[in-house]
Amino acid sequence: MVLICTHNCNGLKNVNNFQNYVSVLYDRHISFSLLQETFWDDDYVNDIRHMYEGVIYESNSKNCRQGVAIMISNNYKESSKLVFKDDNGRFIHVTYDYQGKVYTLVSLYAPNNYSERKEFFMFVRKYITSLENLIVGGDFNTTLNSLDKGGLSKHICDEAYKELCEIIHSCNVYDVCRSRNENKKIFSWKRITNGMLQQSRIDYFFISRMLSSYVQNVSYNETSFSGHTYVIMNSIFVLLKKDLDYGF
Repeated sequence: MVLICTHNCNGLKNVNNFQNYVSVLYDRHISFSLLQETFWDDDYVNDIRHMYEGVIYESNSKNCRQGVAIMISNNYKESSKLVFKDDNGRFIHVTYDYQGKVYTLVSLYAPNNYSERKEFFMFVRKYITSLENLIVGGDFNTTLNSLDKGGLSKHICDEAYKELCEIIHSCNVYDVCRSRNENKKIFSWKRITNGMLQQSRIDYFFISRMLSSYVQNVSYNETSFSGHTYVIMNSIFVLLKKDLDYGF
């Protein structure tokens, strides 16, 4: 099995925290880790690359906020390639070639501002519309229905949400976790404000529908690193002969 994780880590700009994070990836046998809100800069990444036995592809913002990355373990790094990254630390595209079949990996972090988020989703839709074998993971900062909201907050059908729905319809991708848990309350982010618990599911995977049968399950896992959970997808479509030897 191959584990693919997406996680808003809410800052890994501390060497000790990064080393602890890498240990978690090793312990959980995560082969592909899609990160958001890394808060990295180029100098910091150059200093930590040697601490991970794999490859790190990153998009850093100029203000050292935001930041997305894709970390790929030893067994898979040789067949991976960086295709594109933006200058705002919000979008990165990497491919993985397995026996001539190219998989598209995208890590994204959507803006909090809804109008900026709409523009961002428009960019994402135009960028991925012609790509195949899509695995898009990230913090979308948008819920998809009322089941994704907890507490007093409500699901909002704003223009950004509508544009996200357009991505689903026009790019032939879907929310694999919600598809398999149609009526279940699942949350990926929690915060207590004025004594009230706020919860929502804003972190998830969109994958190409043709990849559906290769996904075994998707789980949400609590972590002390941030207020966001790990979202881990267990798949079988990029297996290597040494799939039990993770090379760590």
